[in-house]
Amino acid sequence: MVDRYKKAVLIIIDGYGISHKTKFNAIYTCEPLFITKLSKLYPSFLLKAHGESVGLFGNQMGNSEVGHLTIGSGRIVPQDLVTISEYISNKSFVDKFLCAFYDGMRGLNSFYQICTDKKITKCLDFSDKEKKSNKCDMNDIRNFGKYCNNSPANNTHSNNEENNNASTNNNDEYNNITINNDNNNHFNNVNKRIHIIGLLSDGGVHSHINHIKAIISALPYKNIYVHCILDGRDTKPKNGIKYIKFISKYMYKKCKGKLGSISGRFYTMDRDNNMSRTLESFHVMTEGNDFLGLVNSGNLNQKDYQNFGEFNLYKQNKTEKSQDDSIKNINTKRNNFKDSSKANKHNERSEIITKNMIKSKNENDNAKNENKTKRKKYKTGKNFKKAIKYIKKSYKEGITDEFIKPSLINAQAKINKNEPIIFANFRADRMRQIVKKFRETNICFTLTEYDKWINVVPIFKKKKATNTLAEIISKNGLKQTHIAETEKYAHVTYFLNGGCETVFENEKRILIESNKVKTHDLKPQMKTKEICCSVIGEINKGTDFVVCNIAAPDMVGHCGNFDAVCEAVRTTDNAVKEIYESCVKNDYVLFITADHGNAEEMVDDDGNESRKHTSNCVPFIICDGVNKLGTYFVSENGIFSLKDVAPTVLCKMGLDVPNEMTGTDLLRFYDKLDVTK
Repeated sequence: MVDRYKKAVLIIIDGYGISHKTKFNAIYTCEPLFITKLSKLYPSFLLKAHGESVGLFGNQMGNSEVGHLTIGSGRIVPQDLVTISEYISNKSFVDKFLCAFYDGMRGLNSFYQICTDKKITKCLDFSDKEKKSNKCDMNDIRNFGKYCNNSPANNTHSNNEENNNASTNNNDEYNNITINNDNNNHFNNVNKRIHIIGLLSDGGVHSHINHIKAIISALPYKNIYVHCILDGRDTKPKNGIKYIKFISKYMYKKCKGKLGSISGRFYTMDRDNNMSRTLESFHVMTEGNDFLGLVNSGNLNQKDYQNFGEFNLYKQNKTEKSQDDSIKNINTKRNNFKDSSKANKHNERSEIITKNMIKSKNENDNAKNENKTKRKKYKTGKNFKKAIKYIKKSYKEGITDEFIKPSLINAQAKINKNEPIIFANFRADRMRQIVKKFRETNICFTLTEYDKWINVVPIFKKKKATNTLAEIISKNGLKQTHIAETEKYAHVTYFLNGGCETVFENEKRILIESNKVKTHDLKPQMKTKEICCSVIGEINKGTDFVVCNIAAPDMVGHCGNFDAVCEAVRTTDNAVKEIYESCVKNDYVLFITADHGNAEEMVDDDGNESRKHTSNCVPFIICDGVNKLGTYFVSENGIFSLKDVAPTVLCKMGLDVPNEMTGTDLLRFYDKLDVTK
């Protein structure tokens, strides 16, 4: 335990950015007087919270997961969005995906089996111990499509033959594994159907539509059903039709995949334990019972109910062009010859030409018809347009993408027991509830590691950050408390701790239940007051380090209600004032920052309502009771970012900064400035 240290409080205000724009800027409009006062009184910096500064692409807007991870780890952590996208761009996604997917289908216990192929071995990062104990034949991966499409008898024969060949191959570096007949039968029970559940969005916060495209392309299955979650939160509120058309066009191009269901993220991606929302989405995908209301209301008849949204209902055009015209032209020339020998030779040639023409024409027609028939399945016909009409109908009723009620748009797409499901979101917090429900009856694959669950196979495993802010404080024997309401509890614990589920020694966590309301603009204060009281209570107890998240500016900002956002910001300002006064009274250093922007831009550049995060800088105010400064500092080359928060906090507390942290103690930078203190 350290002998001399300073106690500290870190407030992370969610969705609190700084923008030079004043119009439709809730933070500027409501005038948070106390936070503004602190920024003029103490050392204050503008930090980048988006793009490459936090491990994302170029100008990609930040988000809560990335923000808290960067704040807590004190370094730039490569994000799942970038990692997966790089696998796709360098053509290694298919190998990575199929290897994990194949092992999961064979049996979850064999997930860590090794392949002899160096490329896949490298991407799975197996240990030397695993390489010696668990082996896998690369032929199993390369011939995976055969396992999905062949009959049980053919599969058994094929597998036995491969194993026999493998056993006689003395040059293999590893022994080959024997395919279990039970697993083999399991393949054939589900070989014709697979489901993908994911957020159709290019926002890059929870998912990316390009990842769903890559999964469709990589799967050897033909009957792929895509259950679409509409965004409207990290994208424009009414962009759903655009994404539906985009993914449908891609499936049409690849000649595989069909739309299964549509739902707003409000239902499928709830994270606040509102299980009624999660179950409504679950039952729609498994039973389709939401359509009974549409049928009974007269909006759809029974025939529409059965066929709604299916692509393959256009009747194949059986009209074939006649071949008689070509034959008649040849016979006309044949009759013009007076010399019998010439006529006979010409007749022979004509017959050959006729046969070749007929054969060629038949082949061309067959190819065209086959291609036409093949693609007609995926053509966006009138029944698909009904799905678009369903979304448009919701828009007319004032329902945006986020809140569209779950609907099964393809009666054949119901998810049956034991059918494999791939969850395409790379961010875990809003998928846990729906995955927990499905894993009871289905084999579930997740694009990244959501949690350490049974019956769930991650395609990409997360790399945890070590020696984070919370871990260093714990190693020094100090007590710490993490406080948040339900909506942001995972961020101030799991993500802030570097993606680590473990509760460190002397770490205490306080969870405050969020309001059970449909949208948080109905109670824009949220649980800010309760969080404030909990922080002050920990300060009075003498806890060495207290960190809290104030969610209101971001969560209310996502509702698009400008007046409500202003109220959320005012409530936040009052809470900061009370916490500051308690810190001064008890000799604490107060740090104030944010994970990303939102409330400062409620309208985009085109004049449309904006509910998504921004790429603006966020404040970092260091209320240490000593230094004085009159404005926000921002570096000329923009190097200040969220990674600088943890090193600054540790240095001010008198603790050593670990080598893993690449951020900078900003007070050292401040001390070099020519200012009056």
